[in-house]
Amino acid sequence: MYIHTPDEFKFTKEGLAQISNFIWNFILKNFLREIYNSLIEEAGILEFASDIGTDLIATTTLGRIDSHHHPSGSLAEDVVNQTNRPIWPLKTAEADRQ
Repeated sequence: MYIHTPDEFKFTKEGLAQISNFIWNFILKNFLREIYNSLIEEAGILEFASDIGTDLIATTTLGRIDSHHHPSGSLAEDVVNQTNRPIWPLKTAEADRQ
């Protein structure tokens, strides 16, 4: 899924190409390729999760975890604070470089 925001706008073809590259790199199967438009990423993620009725939201994080084992200071933290769905924070390789 890709969330188009006013600050990070991409044309649909660019967004679909980015998703396709991700899918190809990780050899994913049984997936949805979706683009949502939203003012902020968190709202787009939550709207998508609601629309498809997901049981879990997976999102990237820079790897900072608070004392309650929640992602801290990231998009994942913002999503955690706005949903009752469980969150699976995925630490990115970018986090290892910081």
